[in-house]
Amino acid sequence: MLVYGKSARMTSFNPEHYYLYNEMTELLQNFAASYPELAALESLGKTSEQRDLWILTITAAKTGKHSEKPAVWIDANTHAGEVTGCQAALYFANKLLTEYGKNNELTSLINQLTFYIVPRISADGAELYLTTPHTLRSSTLKWPHTELIEAHYQKDIDNDGRILMMRKKDPAGAFKVSKKNSELMIPRDHQDWDLKNEVYYHLYTEGEFNQYDGFTKNFSHANSFDLNRQFASGYRPEGEQSGAGPYPHFLPEAQILVKAVTDRPNISVAHTYHTYGGMVLRSPALYEDDKMDTRDLFITKSLCDTAAEKMGYKVYNVFKDFRYDPKDLTTGTFDEWLYSHRGIFSATIEIWDIAKTAGIPFTAPLDCYFCPSEEHLIAIYNWCQNHLPENSYHVKWKPFHHPQLGDIEIGGWDWKFTFQNPPKLFLENELKKVFDGTLSIAKACPLIKIESIQKTKLSENQWKLELIIKNEGYLPTNGSAQAIVSAASKKPRIFMTLDSKMKLIMGKPDFEIEHLAGRSVRGHFKSPVWYAEVPNHHEKKLEWVIEGSGFVEIKINLERGGILTTKIDLN
Repeated sequence: MLVYGKSARMTSFNPEHYYLYNEMTELLQNFAASYPELAALESLGKTSEQRDLWILTITAAKTGKHSEKPAVWIDANTHAGEVTGCQAALYFANKLLTEYGKNNELTSLINQLTFYIVPRISADGAELYLTTPHTLRSSTLKWPHTELIEAHYQKDIDNDGRILMMRKKDPAGAFKVSKKNSELMIPRDHQDWDLKNEVYYHLYTEGEFNQYDGFTKNFSHANSFDLNRQFASGYRPEGEQSGAGPYPHFLPEAQILVKAVTDRPNISVAHTYHTYGGMVLRSPALYEDDKMDTRDLFITKSLCDTAAEKMGYKVYNVFKDFRYDPKDLTTGTFDEWLYSHRGIFSATIEIWDIAKTAGIPFTAPLDCYFCPSEEHLIAIYNWCQNHLPENSYHVKWKPFHHPQLGDIEIGGWDWKFTFQNPPKLFLENELKKVFDGTLSIAKACPLIKIESIQKTKLSENQWKLELIIKNEGYLPTNGSAQAIVSAASKKPRIFMTLDSKMKLIMGKPDFEIEHLAGRSVRGHFKSPVWYAEVPNHHEKKLEWVIEGSGFVEIKINLERGGILTTKIDLN
């Protein structure tokens, strides 16, 4: 169990500590101060409670500006209680910074790419989650009821420092005690008939009811905003999807994220960190796979499969596999907005799978949330008993007289740092997995090089200039086909600047070229036995004839492929 309290000074990263907001801020500031040649810290804006929403930009300044390199976007802690995501983002940043110059692979990536890291989106909600026994979905703003009164509110009514479950005996109850472990509650099924020797229970979150009339039990809550239902891609209003709010991007955090991504057109790939379930959730979320561009689908599957393999997780398609209701969709999510509106290949990483850690993984993606079997619960309980301090994961049921419900019992799972987030001793292992998975997608970015520069003297006062540029990366310079459809990626543009005494005889000083393909253009045709040849669309020759002598500057703006600038001496 987390000990709630004041923040401590944090100048170096501790992989076994869940960071409060002030601690995280100090750590990020220390990153920027200690590695000024690699890291820059910036506030994207303010949360509802006026906390800074930080973004840490990591790249080697000596090799170019962050905005002129292909970029990877990482964000975390969209949901207040999913604080492991923040830890994973901080771990990622710390490893990049501390191993630069020591690890050849990371050094090369930092030299050639930019990493944009937003470690905590729901900063207000996460602070409440980490400093009190309470839980909430995202924002501390009141919704759907903006008044202070809510039907049922969480409260530590027995003053033991945590909010657990209340159970009350009732023949109509939907739960019963496991015969294999008397501490565990399990669902009652259709075969549990009205037998005199059986006891059944209702379960409630520990707390009280407002304006309780002695009979009616309503469960509307005041903090029901879901930031990950707030985005314009497939947005559905509150009546269709709980937590969506009154309109897209209503919450300031959603507005901030949309602007931050749009202001960074060099982003090609993204991972957004959540918990829990040990899953990689991939696009599309709004339609079947066969409606997605064929090459985009191939790339999405390839990136997600590789990341999942690195992490030991499973890949699920959101549209087909990840439905809270079989007849309903999960829409308005940030990762789907990244793809649909910005054409950025993205995935949600659901970090931590306690059932798999306990030796009995779930077979269906949502069973870990809604349908844990008796076998799963017993295995998890036994694993916790063998690896965690007593009472840190499950509290024995004890009698209590509730001021409204009468005689009840309080106890059950201490859920926050067993199911939703890893216990501290098991946190670092999950962070390592996520780092490896995200690093694998970073390597997919386009990688543009000037292959050659050739100057040929045609006469006493004329030169022919030839440049060959090449994409050595996996992704094309447009990133995805969807980026072109949504006009989120512009065509590469070439700009030439001549000294005042020079004149352009052939060619243009300002023109567009087609996007440069990456290795992904070959799709699934990769067999060295039977190979499908493709044209050299990954490279382009640029030609000019120039009169006079002096310096020529050429700027090649490839957006997601970065910006290349070279100065050529024609003397």
